Amino acid sequence: NSKILDTNDSATTRYIAGRLRETGQWSALGLTANPTTNGTIYAIAYNQINGLYYVGGNFTGMNGVAGRDYIASYDPDTATWATVGAGSSVNGIIYDIAIAPNGDVYIGGSFTNVGDGNGDYLAYYDISAAAWASISAGGTSTVRAIKFGNDGTLYFGGTFVNWNAIPNADAIAKYSGGAYAALSTGISGGLGYVYDLEIDIDGNLVVVGDFT
Repeated sequence: NSKILDTNDSATTRYIAGRLRETGQWSALGLTANPTTNGTIYAIAYNQINGLYYVGGNFTGMNGVAGRDYIASYDPDTATWATVGAGSSVNGIIYDIAIAPNGDVYIGGSFTNVGDGNGDYLAYYDISAAAWASISAGGTSTVRAIKFGNDGTLYFGGTFVNWNAIPNADAIAKYSGGAYAALSTGISGGLGYVYDLEIDIDGNLVVVGDFT
């Protein structure tokens, strides 16, 4: 019963929009108010386990809701937005979101707390417990990109050096088996930053940034 997508619409959108197959048109996805502060959304991820979209960025008070800061979820079945965990749990910008095989929501950014007194730059939302949690000990600087490998290993890149005090864990590192580890000698040259990651069909990790 889907309709052909049209070429343009005049919908009033705020920072996110969706083209819906059931209408063939662009939709504001239920947002009726601007964030309290800022508005940029840097990341979006769809969770196949619970059917929700998650968006992250530098906004606070998404849709005018106090405490809906830096991350929010959208339910396409009910066309409603929700706060992820307790209000104001995350205290800084989220640059990337990745969904774990079990549906947990992993975030990377410049935040230093996820409501548990820790969570420096990398953390996750446990969808079963409905609570935020840190991943081992905190890191040393901003995480810009995160990606799960085909074997479930979490790879992450950013502007950090010696992540978690690990030599050579520079701009890129991984988390698997309950521990962080460096990838060879890390990445350096230029600014030595990693801005995005991708995993190909063979499980190879590809990184991009301003390193040389």
